Amino acid sequence: MEWLDKNATAMIAAGAALLSALIAGGFALLGAWLNNRQNYQSLKLKIEHEKNRENRGVLLEKGEEAFSCATRWANSSRSYFTAHMRYMIGNISLKERDSLLKACADEEAFYRLHVLIPIYFPQLHKDLNLCGSHLQKANQIAYGFEPDLSDIAMERRDFSGARKRFRESVALFKVKLQKELESKISE
Repeated sequence: MEWLDKNATAMIAAGAALLSALIAGGFALLGAWLNNRQNYQSLKLKIEHEKNRENRGVLLEKGEEAFSCATRWANSSRSYFTAHMRYMIGNISLKERDSLLKACADEEAFYRLHVLIPIYFPQLHKDLNLCGSHLQKANQIAYGFEPDLSDIAMERRDFSGARKRFRESVALFKVKLQKELESKISE
């Protein structure tokens, strides 16, 4: 017991030092764990931000391409409609109309647009199909036209109406595409 009395102070000091070391070590481990957790969350946010930025870049690129294709499609269709109308009026022959149609055809823009929209902007697919249905109606009228057998005034009026609906639907489609791009990019 005498040994205990002589060494009690040393034992208390050693115990306190051990307890202090354990507490300090525990806080160090807790601090390291919290720091690693924060770094992991920060890295995760950074990766997500980079991914979103890349996605916005791809959407912008594909949206610009789709807009350009829609514009080219509208422009080639305008030439296409003009060739049909000139034939319906009697200004050009069937052979001249067909050569003009061949010259103004831009199938690449049409097909590229029909690839881009379902993949990158599926919510606009219905609007694109509406444009196509108006174009199809105009085609039915134009290719069904026979100068000797058709009611020229009525078919020209119907063709002009289909052409106007196509033009308006393409313009509306382009506005919706632009708004969709703005909303996706500003996210």
